[in-house]
Amino acid sequence: MTGTMNEELAAANETLYYDLFHALDDGFCIIEMMVDPTGKPYDYRFLEVNPTFERQTGLNNAVGKTARQLVPNLEEHWFETYGKVALTGEATRFVNGSDTMGRWFDVYAVHVGGATSHKVAIVFRDISERKRHEANLAFLASIAEEFSRLSNPDEIIETVGAKVGTFLNVSSCIFVDVDDSRGKLTVQHGWNSNNVPSLQQTFRLSDYLTEEFSRANRAGEMVVVRDTQQDWRTDAAAYAALQIRTFVTVPFHKDGVWTACLSVTDAQPRDWRDDEIELIREISDRIFPRIERARSQLALRDSYEFNQDVLDSLALHIGVLDSLGVITAVNEAWKLFALENGADWTMKGVGIGTNYLEVCKVEGEDDSEDAGAVYEGIKGVLSGERNFFSLEYPCHSPTTKRWFLLTVSPLARGGAVVSHLNVTERRLIEEALREANKRLEQFSDKQKRFVADAAHELRAPLTSIQGNLQMLNVYKDVAGSVRDEMMTDVQRETERLGRLVNDLLAIARGDNSLTLEKTSVFLEQILLSAWRGAKMLGSQTPGSQHRFELAELAHAELEGNEDRLKQLALILLENAVKYTPSGGTISLGLQAIEEHTLFYVRDTGIGIGPEDLPHVFERFYRADKARTRGHETVGTGLGLSIAEWIVAQHGGRIWLESKVEEGTTVWVRLPRQVENSLNARNLS
Repeated sequence: MTGTMNEELAAANETLYYDLFHALDDGFCIIEMMVDPTGKPYDYRFLEVNPTFERQTGLNNAVGKTARQLVPNLEEHWFETYGKVALTGEATRFVNGSDTMGRWFDVYAVHVGGATSHKVAIVFRDISERKRHEANLAFLASIAEEFSRLSNPDEIIETVGAKVGTFLNVSSCIFVDVDDSRGKLTVQHGWNSNNVPSLQQTFRLSDYLTEEFSRANRAGEMVVVRDTQQDWRTDAAAYAALQIRTFVTVPFHKDGVWTACLSVTDAQPRDWRDDEIELIREISDRIFPRIERARSQLALRDSYEFNQDVLDSLALHIGVLDSLGVITAVNEAWKLFALENGADWTMKGVGIGTNYLEVCKVEGEDDSEDAGAVYEGIKGVLSGERNFFSLEYPCHSPTTKRWFLLTVSPLARGGAVVSHLNVTERRLIEEALREANKRLEQFSDKQKRFVADAAHELRAPLTSIQGNLQMLNVYKDVAGSVRDEMMTDVQRETERLGRLVNDLLAIARGDNSLTLEKTSVFLEQILLSAWRGAKMLGSQTPGSQHRFELAELAHAELEGNEDRLKQLALILLENAVKYTPSGGTISLGLQAIEEHTLFYVRDTGIGIGPEDLPHVFERFYRADKARTRGHETVGTGLGLSIAEWIVAQHGGRIWLESKVEEGTTVWVRLPRQVENSLNARNLS
């Protein structure tokens, strides 16, 4: 009776155990560890499993087989953990995953059997979905962090794409712009692994997608292709050329139009999990608006930079004001102008944020008439009372004169553009033209006087000649002495007329910018020759008893025209003879001073008054008639004008020092150009 009851009780327990074993929602199995002679676990055999075991591990017909038989590359940590439980008898609870199995487990393992048993009972639950969900959330959080620091579309796709590639173990992640009306796809931004080609190019939509594929995208549906070589919706050869074997595409719509898509591809076929597809959708939902915002910001920045480049390329000093007169933008010319005038870019009235209207108001209150006018003009434009304002004003620096034209034009959105145009060149040209016109008028007046003076000077000898000849013609029996005197007058006036004509020719050559031919000459020799000629002239002049004193004539070699230099010396010496009374002294000297020569002609004649001295080089100008009184030889009034032209042709300077009744000294300074002269002599 007792035995029967024990058997019935054991059978009932076994039935209860079996029912409980199969009713568990968790996976359950009993394993027996396999150890080597040293006692180290190296595998385990499945002795019992419940039905849930197969669903949660994916391992079928496991009973009687070892773990390494079922999962050849199973990680070592499983053997180590279960071996420790079997050998020590200590139960353990842990969470771990198997990359080989592609699953995560929450496991409780306990030793069963006697002390010598190597059996372990395992209760576990597949938590892969939960772990993937947690990983996906963490991944999305890391992408959000990247979004917070990235602003360039290329950087966004490159960075996020690389993360997606690593996380999902795929070949590429690309952002595609879609032009559905033209049937074109353009990969603008993308990431790809090193073992596949870049996809950044433009494709024809019909070469890669069927119409059904396109309809799905237009409808906003995700498209999942697990194998491009097997899916009827794709062109196998076309995708093979791109090394795309599988892909997931998420379309993006703007204003109801399919404008873009995000595609994740791989070079191997793939059975995409639901959580992977959902993750790609989540990434797309985040990346599409971020790319749009980044593009808008980039376009805005490019637009601003373009506008700034345009402003900076202008020579105008340009400042943009808001409706209150605050500077919101300036160009480089504005900044440079401010800095050139000693202003710091951070100072009031210079930089962005300054109320330019108030600056002009304050300066206007400080008695700046122009600033006050500018204030009223800008105020009128900003208020809409004026359509335009301009003012030309001087803005002279300590070293140069400057003028600017200020203009103020309204902006359609409110505010105004203030520009300052440097019109200094125009003003200087205008002043130069006015000055040139003034000089032209003076030259015209001078020419008129010259012609009138020339006519007068020519008329005097001609009248004398004509009068004497008429007298001789009418009075044929005039006495011989009278006839001789009249003929002497004719000869004298003829000579004077000849000198006048020669001088006029010399003046004409100078006016025509005649350039003298120059050679290497010795000035002291030229002056000595002229000196001898002047002495001869003095000795031939009746009643002349001049003293001629020749001072030191230093050696002076220079580049010059010998004939004209001699003419210069003769003019000065003849004038000295002409206007020095008998008994007076005429002297000549030459000095060599560094790179110049300086010679002088000095007389003790009647001198020139201070009122006449500034005019002595003017044509036909003669000082007080007292200078010619008592002198039979009257000059043409052109000698010093010719002398001045000769000196100018040699790059020199001529000036007079004179006192009435004391005499006159004429100084002539000429460049020596010794080096060139010596070189020329050495070559000869």
